[in-house]
Amino acid sequence: MSRIATLVLLAATSMLFAAPPAAHAQGCPAISPFDSTPDDAGLQCLLDAGGTIALSPGSPGYLLAGGLRIAVDNTHLTSTTPGQYARLVAAPSLRGMMLRMRGDVPRNNYSLSFLTFDGNKFNRLGNYAADCSTDYRPNGISVSLKGAGFSVHDVNFENTMCGSSLEVSGSGYNVYNNTIANAGFSEGSGAAAGTQPYSDGITLLQCINASVTNNRVFEATDVGIVVGLSTTQSCAVSRNLVRNNNTYAFAGITTGGPTAHTGSYVSDNTVEASHNLLSFGMYVGEGPWAWSTPTPDAGLVSGNVISGAVVNLAVDNIGAGVVRDNILYGARGTRGMLGCTWPAELTYGTIGGAAVQPGGVYRTWNGGCNPYLNAPPSARITGPANGSVFLTNQSITVTATASDPDTTASQVSFYAGSTLLFTDTTAPFSYTAAAPLPVGTFDLTAVASDAAGRGPTSNVVRVTVNQAPVAPTVTITSPGNGAVLPAGSMLSLTASTTGTISSVDFYAFITATQSWLYLGRDTTAPYALTVGPIQYGDYPIAAVANGTVVSPLVTVYVR
Repeated sequence: MSRIATLVLLAATSMLFAAPPAAHAQGCPAISPFDSTPDDAGLQCLLDAGGTIALSPGSPGYLLAGGLRIAVDNTHLTSTTPGQYARLVAAPSLRGMMLRMRGDVPRNNYSLSFLTFDGNKFNRLGNYAADCSTDYRPNGISVSLKGAGFSVHDVNFENTMCGSSLEVSGSGYNVYNNTIANAGFSEGSGAAAGTQPYSDGITLLQCINASVTNNRVFEATDVGIVVGLSTTQSCAVSRNLVRNNNTYAFAGITTGGPTAHTGSYVSDNTVEASHNLLSFGMYVGEGPWAWSTPTPDAGLVSGNVISGAVVNLAVDNIGAGVVRDNILYGARGTRGMLGCTWPAELTYGTIGGAAVQPGGVYRTWNGGCNPYLNAPPSARITGPANGSVFLTNQSITVTATASDPDTTASQVSFYAGSTLLFTDTTAPFSYTAAAPLPVGTFDLTAVASDAAGRGPTSNVVRVTVNQAPVAPTVTITSPGNGAVLPAGSMLSLTASTTGTISSVDFYAFITATQSWLYLGRDTTAPYALTVGPIQYGDYPIAAVANGTVVSPLVTVYVR
């Protein structure tokens, strides 16, 4: 069978042309996905030329014995048929990365798509176990990318030996819709038992104005997605799935580092684990393995759904940030970090000025897992429900619970925005705002305190107060009660109203007939009517609004 790859090159003149067999394109050696001959030389020759390189799908795939290097900007490595994946396989003899930057020099505007990178970990690790014994494990990484404006999408990463399936550093990049599976070995298992050849799924060393979205990480053995070990600015990590159903890992997602995560967010991700297969679902801040370097600002961590880890969410050693509205359930297991053998949905330790959602257990991870003494209490607003709507003539009762890991919360302070409403010193803690209420939208929070000081701010409950409907009334304003008019004069009537009024009818009581005489109607404010000439007598006058609301009587004497 001839060794031919379909190739499309983007020429310097920006004209697309169909290439002859790869053996002749640019004078490159032939390559084929159908044999066991290494394809490094031919593939590297094409990469050196740059442009669009489309590889034919085939089995067992293109064999890499020495690894590939991206050397030119605007290089696009893809499949001949989108949706069908061209396969690249690490040879058992490969000692190093499958794909990286030449000379470690960042490149711009390149892309990987519709490819599979098979790290062949079982066959390689037996040859080079020492490559996975160091902390960084660079020789076991499958793909390491640097630069600006590049993209990685619809790529499969399988059987990474150790380190990371995809290591990324740069700005303006987009990593989306990729699948990472079976990266590394569970701690102390595999061909190099005891050397801990574990692997991240995705490692974001630097993330500036970039996004990592809609990726799937299955059975990573270190951390599913690592966010921000270096500069992290406007970095969006969202809608990713991390799942460990068969293999142990330290954490599903970690976000932290020695630099502030300015304008960055980790949101709407899902982390799932079977029993004892994740120590942490998500860790915010520098984890137990790097406690000495705090994270100045962890950015926004919100809307993540995390379940099944020993500790679903841990927040520790950060100076600022917002951790809120994460859904945590089903914490279980005994395989926690640093000998911790009890589960928790949320733990928080040193959080500086950060806002952390309530309900956590105070626990730090500086080489151990016991709480500090005088741990701060936490409060949670239990009523009213978030989004409740009230009227100005109603009252609002705000209730809260308070918990303290090592003592008892002595008081709970209630706030609307930054305004202190009330401090309750007796449980159960509550505050009632009586009518009339101001119109507006208000964010209600609570803060618990104990003898050692204040705890973190509670969850936010937003309520809206609308103006209550005004009850309709009608009052005759002229003439005044007891007014005396000369016989034969005209009687001018006026009435004032409140509420929604569509009409006002005027009546006079006739004593001789003991009946009400209808005088007339006005449908436009100010409501008025003139009748006459009026004869001698005493006349009680009434106004009726909307046909039902009757005014107080006014008596007019005509003499």
